[in-house]
Amino acid sequence: MSELLQLIFAFAAGILLGLVFFWGLWLTIAGLPRAPRPGLRLLGSLLLRLGLVLAGFYFIARNGDWQPVLAAALGFTLPRLLLVRRLALHHLNRESDA
Repeated sequence: MSELLQLIFAFAAGILLGLVFFWGLWLTIAGLPRAPRPGLRLLGSLLLRLGLVLAGFYFIARNGDWQPVLAAALGFTLPRLLLVRRLALHHLNRESDA
């Protein structure tokens, strides 16, 4: 596989890992008010999300090259940046309507 194609796949995998991680975090936080044991829910979610992300990064890093890991890390941060921006704009719109 060409090096560029490997970096593109790693970046896309990082985006997917970021989406799974932050979507899981969103679901966890949204379900806390209904949870009978919120601490256990937070801990279980954290362990599951970290396990998935670490397994994904391990799979990406198995060749020993640092460039795909960096591409995946950049891809992982992209959903977070977009989500923070979207939620900030949503929050500002709600404040201006009030």
